[in-house]
Amino acid sequence: MKKLSWRRALFALGAAFVVIAVAAGFTVRQSASDIHIAMIAPLTGPYVFVGGPERDAATKAVDEINAKGGIQGHKLVMDVFDDASSPPQSVQLTQQVLSDSKYVAVIGTGFGSSALADEPLASGQILYISEAAPVAQVQPAKPSIYMVPPNSRLFAYNMAAYLKKKGITNIALLQDNGAYPTEGTRNVKEYAANGRLNIVDDQTFTLTTTDFTAILTKLKSESEQAIWLWNLPQATAVTKQYRQLNINKLLVLTGGNATPQYLAPNAACPDANGALINSPVAQVAKFLPKTNPSRAIALHVDSIMGQKGNQFYYDGYSAVNIIKAGLIKSGMTTDRQKLIKTFESGVKYVGAEGVWIFKGSKHAGLGLSDLVVSQIVNCGYKPVPGQAVFSTKKK
Repeated sequence: MKKLSWRRALFALGAAFVVIAVAAGFTVRQSASDIHIAMIAPLTGPYVFVGGPERDAATKAVDEINAKGGIQGHKLVMDVFDDASSPPQSVQLTQQVLSDSKYVAVIGTGFGSSALADEPLASGQILYISEAAPVAQVQPAKPSIYMVPPNSRLFAYNMAAYLKKKGITNIALLQDNGAYPTEGTRNVKEYAANGRLNIVDDQTFTLTTTDFTAILTKLKSESEQAIWLWNLPQATAVTKQYRQLNINKLLVLTGGNATPQYLAPNAACPDANGALINSPVAQVAKFLPKTNPSRAIALHVDSIMGQKGNQFYYDGYSAVNIIKAGLIKSGMTTDRQKLIKTFESGVKYVGAEGVWIFKGSKHAGLGLSDLVVSQIVNCGYKPVPGQAVFSTKKK
């Protein structure tokens, strides 16, 4: 009797297991249709002010997509990893993502030094959409490595051309020793060749520096007309000390400074007033003609994020939607190599910062026409006159 009861119990358990397995199998089939991407971001460390907004906006973009039924019916799932603004940790996370076959693409870190360390591993192995700006990521082009923000060369050439046009030919460079500033200033020197600009001085500091008095005092005594700062984490401190020393020279900033955090009253404002800055069109969306498609998208990002003009919100939001555009063109493939080939054949995305066109060896996406030069006036951006992007064609 006991033996029979045991057999009946075993049979019942087996039947129950089949029911559970069928239900679980249905769930697995549903989740197997999800599209998984990874995001590596500096959520702690010196570049947290970059990674936090990028993650938040990317998350919003994923939520928007899924609220509308996903990408052609497929739910988008994004896992976020913190590289702590550390290249070794970022490399470890990249290896972790590469070893997990569920990930079809990765949004790469916004810290340039980490991105340059990650990309040799990711190249040719997975679609890597970088949030960092060093031009070395994409010139020369590397298999499967693409970037969201304008690269350092674009920022350098865009502003350098404007300075020259305005007769500001004697400049000093001031930068930290990270990847983006190092490349950016190198690109300024490229532009300056053949006498287009004269670089009077070139000063470098570390990311741990807090007192810039000695460097700024030296620059104050020299003959340059403008001091061009290539730095993000300490830009507020530099700007405040710049004004405290009453340096009567033009302060020039770069795209990474184009955030409300920099211009906030408890940060660089009002000390930054009068400075020049270049940025993608998104920061000055309200000045764009209504016919410009980036205008509505940038204002939408401002609305959903509750803040205007944050470079890193635009980057995070755009990265997700660039991947979405590639997935749609690929026929919703989850094969890493097929998705990479799709980008090689050509992917276009019209977003808040301009129009990304990736094809062949063009892995940078944005171009000079997607950048604007502004002056900081009353703690806001005022585009300088004469830029083509603000013109409207007469019918």
